[in-house]
Amino acid sequence: MPNPSAELCLLMALARPMPSERHLAFARSRLAVTFDWARLHRLAVRNNLVPLLHERIVSLDWPEVPADFRAALAEQARAVRWTGMLLLSRQTLLVERVLRPLGKRCALLKGITLGQRHYGNPFLRHAQDIDVLVAPDGLLDAACALRAQGWVVVNSDWHDHPLDVFA
Repeated sequence: MPNPSAELCLLMALARPMPSERHLAFARSRLAVTFDWARLHRLAVRNNLVPLLHERIVSLDWPEVPADFRAALAEQARAVRWTGMLLLSRQTLLVERVLRPLGKRCALLKGITLGQRHYGNPFLRHAQDIDVLVAPDGLLDAACALRAQGWVVVNSDWHDHPLDVFA
């Protein structure tokens, strides 16, 4: 298996919740090799890390980062944060309020929840959906609670495929 690219190494180091000095030094060392800023951008987009990458680039203020890359990243990060994220955060809160009475059998994962828990800002992780982990014995209760609040089943075969069920 080939070594990861300099761009992927940089992105992985900067995506850590609390990058250590060692990780930051390693990430910065990747800039000393031939570096493809367009590839870094594509990787950040593909992995929904544009706002987080932007936040890290701004906070580190490394002179090696080209001004045009910073500007493009800033604009896209702004657009990603606000396009749908406010609505999704409201929906996440609603899901959490519906599932909270079910106790510890449900947990919100990734996206907005991960952004808030690990980075202190729900909008640093781009999200397009709400991920909920439900214990097998709580799936029916969770499904009924969500349906009672207006969510609809989009996959009628949800007993066999409990993922991507509601919209």
